[in-house]
Amino acid sequence: MSDKLQELGIPPHEVTPSVSIAVNGLTDHIDQLNKELQQTKTQLESIQQMVDVDPVSVIPNRHALVKRLSWSIAMNKRYNGPSSIIVFSITDFESISRTYGYQAGSRVGNYVAEFITNNIRDTDYLARINENQYGAIMYFADLADVQAKAERMCAQIRQAPFRWNNSLVNILLAYGVHAITPADDPESAILNASNAMHVNNSKLKFEQINFKA
Repeated sequence: MSDKLQELGIPPHEVTPSVSIAVNGLTDHIDQLNKELQQTKTQLESIQQMVDVDPVSVIPNRHALVKRLSWSIAMNKRYNGPSSIIVFSITDFESISRTYGYQAGSRVGNYVAEFITNNIRDTDYLARINENQYGAIMYFADLADVQAKAERMCAQIRQAPFRWNNSLVNILLAYGVHAITPADDPESAILNASNAMHVNNSKLKFEQINFKA
């Protein structure tokens, strides 16, 4: 207690039993407040993680992607380094769920998330935009290189069907790429990549129809 009294600047000759009791109660109260503050901070961090994480695939969600894109756009403005966002879409997700069941569709979604994670760099960023779409931010990579990478990944997953019970579920991914610019905002960057993905998706469906014909 004497050390605490010295830290508070209370001269020894003013330390009476009542002062000692008061200081002891005050320091205990401060310690308790610090513990409660730490507990609140931990709870807020846990809540923030829940807000930013997709509950099914346990990767960042759209909310987290928007925040990361804000940071990426700011870095582009400052350093002018080439970065792009890819939007991947499981084109036949509804058909998979109807044919094999909702649980199979959920597992396919996780399979795709794991596949993309394993095929991008640790420094890149992946998030789940919605049930069948994913957004990947590729840092310090030219647009042509990112497009070629996305094309290879889509080809690779076509050759790696997902096993569900006694069936092999073929997965078709469409993609769209947008080069991040200082003029972007997070939503416009996602929208531009999504629009490019829809064009690619229409091309894939056209090729499928012709192939079946």
